[in-house]
Amino acid sequence: MIYEQQDLFPNEGSLPEASPTTGLKAKAILLDTGRWATLLLSLSWSGSLSAWWRWTVSNPQKARGSAFEREVVKYLQDQGFTFAERLYGAGRWDDKGDITLGADRFRRFVHELKNHATLKFPEWLEEARIECENAKGKYPVVIAKRRTKAPSQAYVVMTLETWVQLLKDEIRD
Repeated sequence: MIYEQQDLFPNEGSLPEASPTTGLKAKAILLDTGRWATLLLSLSWSGSLSAWWRWTVSNPQKARGSAFEREVVKYLQDQGFTFAERLYGAGRWDDKGDITLGADRFRRFVHELKNHATLKFPEWLEEARIECENAKGKYPVVIAKRRTKAPSQAYVVMTLETWVQLLKDEIRD
């Protein structure tokens, strides 16, 4: 059953002339197969390849961060957290973290993933705290990639206050 089918960029005239999406046509279709819903995207490109290339590789740090998010999600899924997935909307005013573990009992955790050469835990923990408030979560967590290490060796960082609250909640349960 098709729930919705729409052009993502229906009015090309409304896009800026220099936009990399000029010439990009996309169609989204949401399929419901009973148990799972699937979003299919159909893309076609009629613009300049050099404009598309500049748009997709203009931010290599974002590309590294997205790759790290995918690696962590795959690791979590391999460890039994089968509903782990990336969240989209980074940079929005109501950002709610980078990944979710899916199950209700894990929605209390808000994960901010970082793939930077320099570790900036205070700054990242503050970002995670704000996103935790946005998500109405309880435990802001930063997962930071370690250089040349597998995702399983990433740092998981939280404040002592968050860790004590987690321990207290686990004792009560």
